[in-house]
Amino acid sequence: MARRDFKAMTRSLKRCERYLGYRRPNEAGEIRTDPQHPPSSLPEHPVIFVSVDFEADETNQRITEMGITSLDTELLLGVEPGVDGIGWMNLAYSHHYLIAGTDNMLGDYTKRGKFSKSNPGGFIKGKTQERTLDEMRKIVREHFEGPFSSNGVRTAVRNRRELVLVAHGRTNEFKYFEQLDFDPRKHPKVIDIIDTQDLEEALRRDPTRGTAHSQPRRLERIIEETLGGEQRGKHNGGMDAFYTMQALLGLTFRSIQGRVAGSEDEEWGTNDDGGQGVVPRKSTHEYMDYYAKLQ
Repeated sequence: MARRDFKAMTRSLKRCERYLGYRRPNEAGEIRTDPQHPPSSLPEHPVIFVSVDFEADETNQRITEMGITSLDTELLLGVEPGVDGIGWMNLAYSHHYLIAGTDNMLGDYTKRGKFSKSNPGGFIKGKTQERTLDEMRKIVREHFEGPFSSNGVRTAVRNRRELVLVAHGRTNEFKYFEQLDFDPRKHPKVIDIIDTQDLEEALRRDPTRGTAHSQPRRLERIIEETLGGEQRGKHNGGMDAFYTMQALLGLTFRSIQGRVAGSEDEEWGTNDDGGQGVVPRKSTHEYMDYYAKLQ
């Protein structure tokens, strides 16, 4: 099995620094401001981070929960980030959805003596909403439009905000998105996909991991061991989405602190700012065509 692309992991970490206003495009070593303070400015087009986590029935892999957290970087200016960016998590909005009927199924699953990690009642960032699978197909699309957009092709183009999808183990999440007939990689607002497993691996500067004989670190290990925090409500979709966002901020700030201390390695030519996101930006024509099909 081929090793995971360590350079690509490192570039994704650098793009996160750039999205948060702490790394200038094409200038790897220049920091806009001290990471103990808010960024003095943001990129020309501030992104909205959207982290997603699904929980599924372990017997058939049908989704039982979806959690989603959004963080608009436009709100970060003038706000103290705190240690590892934890202060910015107060600006994040989190939602938790339970697929209708699966709460009883999960209970039966546990009663049958089989192990289940699911924790559908563990959401503490708001109220859990129970929805049918058909309703969820509409809801997931609404979250990728958000309050920052309105109906209508021209309005969608005028209010164009770029999104960065965040996941912990993105391959699994893509499989669960398929059950909702939604592919975020094809959404015109999504310009990048960040995997917090990649960020953690890049931060450790260990290109030998990621082979067939090693496993990426679990989210709880990143929160509790790498960042020294506490993860509450483990294995609840809503809480895991929240902590995935916290992991993104924490790992990015650890990377920034490493650069302040002068520990950054030489990097790779013109991509030393992290390069472009893994999802190509859509042209205005493609953007309008996408929304026209929804009318």
